[in-house]
Amino acid sequence: MKYQYWLLCLQGVGNLCKRQLIACFGSAKDLYLASEEKLAACRFLKERERERILASRKVWDIDREWNHFRTGDTSFVTVEQSAYPGELRSVHDRPYGLFFRGNAENWREPAVAVVGSRRCSAYGQKIAYDLGYALGEAGITVVSGMAKGIDGAAHRGCLDAGGRAVVVLGCGTDICYPMQNADLYERLLREGTVLSEYRDGTEPLAGHFPARNRIISGLSSQVVVVEAREKSGSLITADFALEQGKDVFAVPGRATDPMSAGCNRLIDQGAGIVCSVEDYVRQLFEGMGAMPRKSSDCGENPEKDRSEKRGENRGEGNFLLEKEERLVYSCLDFYPKGLDQLQGETKLEILPLLAAIMRLCDLGLIRENFKNQYVRLG
Repeated sequence: MKYQYWLLCLQGVGNLCKRQLIACFGSAKDLYLASEEKLAACRFLKERERERILASRKVWDIDREWNHFRTGDTSFVTVEQSAYPGELRSVHDRPYGLFFRGNAENWREPAVAVVGSRRCSAYGQKIAYDLGYALGEAGITVVSGMAKGIDGAAHRGCLDAGGRAVVVLGCGTDICYPMQNADLYERLLREGTVLSEYRDGTEPLAGHFPARNRIISGLSSQVVVVEAREKSGSLITADFALEQGKDVFAVPGRATDPMSAGCNRLIDQGAGIVCSVEDYVRQLFEGMGAMPRKSSDCGENPEKDRSEKRGENRGEGNFLLEKEERLVYSCLDFYPKGLDQLQGETKLEILPLLAAIMRLCDLGLIRENFKNQYVRLG
């Protein structure tokens, strides 16, 4: 295993080249021990790559590095092992290996990637949570990137349902990024799986994330984009999925909503449409020729179960609201509305309107999604 760890950490040699080297020499150990003459005989190996291998063998204290790695909480799996994710094996630029923390069984289950914008609407966040919950409840692994917004909401929903969640990071598995999701990261370590092709200590550099997205799609049988702007990074994941022969679905948004412009474009280009979480999960299982697994604690009202688990079982009926507050609350939905629009719909003067908004925010019934833009939460 220490030789596989060396090859996994070796920089300057691509994933395809590493797999070719294993095919040529038979094992990472034989590669490590190979003479310069044998390396030079590999026609596919570029001079720069050969020099990287030779330099690494000179400066890399393999026993010290391996013993240090074994003292940590991170494990790894490589393409030579049967535990390597099956869905990922068909990806052309699949990583030679993956570092992981948590449950290695999670990626052996059928999986769906749920991705979208970091800066999402309350509506998009709710759809992502409900989708993650429904998939987790049905026994489908949810794969995403743990970013703020859609990714995090989908993972929280999956974990709340007692499901299997896999996060693919653009940094080492020992680094929580973004820090705003520290609580989610800790839950994923305990209840899910944290994956990365980067060794521990690797910082979350910008260039890592597009490459990370090919693994998110590669681990999954389908990719669902919940909410994405025209140039959202989640569209990179959708492009990778199409290149890999995976099905892509998108949640439609209003034609004039810039937060859904990317999703609407995907649909215009032929992506599947997710109009109902329950219908999507049902159709997913029909395509698999199976029936969804239901959690043992699932009641007869799935939406109610989700609402109670995420702490959103709240509405104006649970509070004693003034007339102006009820009026403002009734005018809001999951799409942001500005002060001018609310004033036009409620016919309230600005001071009573602001007072009602502040009261509703304090009660947790609404929130300011953007500056002076408000959405309903329950």
